[in-house]
Amino acid sequence: MTLTFQEITHPEDLRPDVNSVGDVMARRTESYTMFKRYRHGRTGAWVWMHLSVGGVFDPDSGEFLYFLSQISRPVAKDLRDSQWREIQEIQAGLNNNEFTLFYQPIVEIATGRIVGFEGLGRWLRKGDVVSPGQWLPLLELAELTHELSKVVARIAADWRGPGFLSVNIDPLSIDSPDWPDIAALLPAGTHIEITEIRELSEAGKLLISSSADALPPFADDFGTGFSNYAQLEWLIGGGLKIDASLVRDIVESKRARAVCAAIIQLASAWGLEVIAEGVEAAEVAQALQQMGCPYGQGYYWGKPLPEPIAQLGQT
Repeated sequence: MTLTFQEITHPEDLRPDVNSVGDVMARRTESYTMFKRYRHGRTGAWVWMHLSVGGVFDPDSGEFLYFLSQISRPVAKDLRDSQWREIQEIQAGLNNNEFTLFYQPIVEIATGRIVGFEGLGRWLRKGDVVSPGQWLPLLELAELTHELSKVVARIAADWRGPGFLSVNIDPLSIDSPDWPDIAALLPAGTHIEITEIRELSEAGKLLISSSADALPPFADDFGTGFSNYAQLEWLIGGGLKIDASLVRDIVESKRARAVCAAIIQLASAWGLEVIAEGVEAAEVAQALQQMGCPYGQGYYWGKPLPEPIAQLGQT
């Protein structure tokens, strides 16, 4: 017995899927991804799957020709239905351009001069800013951080300064086949912050180091993740960002102070830039300057805002 598209799709997931199909056929978008429930052919149970759909169009007329679809079992299989529904909403937000960047200044500690900004992903859900703590862990569990990287790159393509832009990129994105397309969107000089939630492959390190002149690589959250202190060649031309959990304790904790000092010395020995994250107080900034840390970022100088400020003191 052959089942129709409607019969194998969960009723709650049917309308979002059909709407996305219509968007592709009308070329309002050329592809979409979503999590949806399919009816199991043998048991009849509903099973969560990951669907990727792309449209193929006539190169001359632009007319829609057919779909290319891929269905795969999600890596995270043991989430509750409520969590999958949240993931569906997050993915719909990514598909519907509800995600944007907020900009936090990166400052030369000795002078207070703004040298660049980190673009931090924010979800504007029905006009309200949703904290990354509410959606980023689910995005990581569902391995959708690659979709966020693509959105970030599209926004970053319009960057015009002041200073450089720094953006977070998941290692999954660098190891993906479409990394060259993502990288091509980023303006020359954009800092690529490699997040530490998973290890970057050796092939990915080679890709990053080969393009370091145009897109300097930075190891994000350094001191807490996968980065190997003895093998930093792939970061030449870029640098390290000291994790905020270490920076915020350097006044009170001898251990944190020693680790930060060691990272700063390590960066200097390798010829790498170093940026301290999570600076929230003047005494922390002063301690970092005494250690020889050239750059800092944190609420002491400015919180993330929808538009980059030209100088400190502006709102």
